Amino acid sequence: MNCQKNEFEFLNRGKKDTILLIPGWATDGKIFSRLELDVNYLLAHTLAPHNFSEELNAFLHKNAVNKISLLGWSMGGFIAADFAKRYPQRVKNLILVSVRKKYDTAGLNEVRGYLKKNKNGYLYRFYRSSFTKTEEENFRWFKKTFFKQYTTAFSLDFLLSGLDYLAQAQIILPDAVKTTLVHGIGDMIAPIAEASALKAANPHINLITLDNAGHMPFLRPGFKDCLAGTQ
Repeated sequence: MNCQKNEFEFLNRGKKDTILLIPGWATDGKIFSRLELDVNYLLAHTLAPHNFSEELNAFLHKNAVNKISLLGWSMGGFIAADFAKRYPQRVKNLILVSVRKKYDTAGLNEVRGYLKKNKNGYLYRFYRSSFTKTEEENFRWFKKTFFKQYTTAFSLDFLLSGLDYLAQAQIILPDAVKTTLVHGIGDMIAPIAEASALKAANPHINLITLDNAGHMPFLRPGFKDCLAGTQ
């Protein structure tokens, strides 16, 4: 049984609105350190996806927070969409970055095998695949800032637990919540066809595509500008 609890940190930046930033698999809230939005930040630390929605709702109730925006990246997108589906009255806007409707079981099992053979080797491969050839500068920054930290901090059991969550997770978008998808054209982890399929199945949502961007488009200069109108 996964007994880990979610921890949330509120960063009051003197803004009117608040956005919760939910990181993806094999990362943490610090991955958003270069993201500058004109809102207060609510960060999700020590991510435990299986019981996230209930614990976030309890946190918001305890702190008398009515509505927030949600930005979920990659695995965080599944978590954000699940919360919006369960508690739509709590969500002002839903922003899903680099998501796919569902990950296939065979592919996840392959990842499990690679991790068990060489955890750090696979993580390097995963992180490298998250950047396109035009994003070399961003990859070098990520590697210098996070690679050693992440390979040390994330145990094999923790990473496998995330894959267990992804094996049963799927994106179901609530009609009542304003939703925007942001996706890099060059994403090799979640191909652009995934976002296009979600848009086709949910015509009411907005899809923003970014040329030459990979799986971590929020690290690119100007990412903030593409979110104009989503808050």
